[in-house]
Amino acid sequence: MFVLLQTSQYYFLSKLVAFVHLLYVLFIFLGLFYIYLGFFFKFKSIRNPNFRIFHMIAMIIVAIQQYFLINCPLTILEKKLLSLADKPIYTGAFIPHLLNSYHFNIATEYYLPLYILLSLLFILSFIIIPPRFKKKR
Repeated sequence: MFVLLQTSQYYFLSKLVAFVHLLYVLFIFLGLFYIYLGFFFKFKSIRNPNFRIFHMIAMIIVAIQQYFLINCPLTILEKKLLSLADKPIYTGAFIPHLLNSYHFNIATEYYLPLYILLSLLFILSFIIIPPRFKKKR
């Protein structure tokens, strides 16, 4: 399945996957923050249906993975690439690893309540701040 590359190329690819994963996580977290901030400051862009639908799909994917205890495909790919690069592989999920690497050590048992809180804030955003779809004339 994997083409034979040099270990440095696998390592580069693992970092590229981690960067894409980080962008995905930031899209979810910062997107939700932007929606609530935009509500208070009357940003019209927070009601854009394209943004809200893509944001909703991204969050639903994470929620389904958490509910069914499915490992994120990006985490699996990153770990496989690290293995092929002969680099150490971290244990657990991407977000705990990322936060731990910046010394934000959050106990594992707090992640599920944090994901649930994030999901509730997300659902609440659709109730309080629904997207605006254009009306047909």
